Amino acid sequence: MKKLFEKHKYEIVEQGGINLVVCGYSDSQVIGATKKKVENRSWTKLDKGSYVLPTYEGSNYIYINSELL
Repeated sequence: MKKLFEKHKYEIVEQGGINLVVCGYSDSQVIGATKKKVENRSWTKLDKGSYVLPTYEGSNYIYINSELL
């Protein structure tokens, strides 16, 4: 996922009507940041081993469907 993240970081992706900035990755997913809190789909704390660009720390995060990248 790190390579996919590096290729697309800072890109805006629309997923489910929400604009997400490609801002990080975990072992199996690319992470997007949004200012909106999306109930049951977003979170603010990262799992161990995840990385998010410092600019987006503390944002609301949603996993991005890699097919959208």
